[in-house]
Amino acid sequence: AHVFPEKAQEVRKLNETLGEEGVRQLLQQAKEAHNLIDALNLKEDGNAALAAGDNELAVEHYQNAIKLAPSRVELYCNAVVALIRLKRSGEGLQVAQEAKRRDPLSAKACYREAQAFQGMGKLDEASASYWEAFRLDPTSKESEKKFREMFDLAKARHALKAEGFVSKGERSEQDLREWGAEEAPAP
Repeated sequence: AHVFPEKAQEVRKLNETLGEEGVRQLLQQAKEAHNLIDALNLKEDGNAALAAGDNELAVEHYQNAIKLAPSRVELYCNAVVALIRLKRSGEGLQVAQEAKRRDPLSAKACYREAQAFQGMGKLDEASASYWEAFRLDPTSKESEKKFREMFDLAKARHALKAEGFVSKGERSEQDLREWGAEEAPAP
C-alpha cells in the first residue's frame, strides 16, 4: 500500500533523472547538511554553556558536535577552551593537535595548542605554537603578544634552571601561574 503515492512518484522521477548512484549521493549530501545544522546548533549550545561557566556541559556539546561534523575545526578549538578551563590541558592539547591535523593552516588551532601547552607549563612549546599561530595570521596582535610573553618567560625559566633556582619538572599551581599558565583562556 502506498501511503504517499506522490512521494513515490517523485523518487521514481529522481531515480530516472539521476540514476541510483545519483539518488544515493543526493541522500548522502542531505544527511551531511542535516548533521552540519545539528552540529552548529550544538556549537551554539556549547558557547552558551561556556559563557555561563558550565565547562563540562560545553565540552559535552562540542564533543557531540564534532561527532556530527568532524571536519569543522572550530568545534575542536572551542572544546579546547572548555577543557583548559577545567584544568584538563593535556586533553585539550590532544584536541588542539587533532584540529591542527585536520587543518594545518588554522591559526586558531595553533593558538589553542599554544594555550594548552601554556596550561601545562610547557613554555617552549607554547612559545613555538604562538609563533606558528602568528605566522599563519600575521594580523593577530594577540598571537604576537602571547608569543613574545611565552618566549620571554621560557628564556627566563631556562636562565633560572641554569642557575639551579628551578628544578626540572616543578609544576605547582603557583609555579604555573608565576610562569604564565592561564586558568581560563578566552574562547
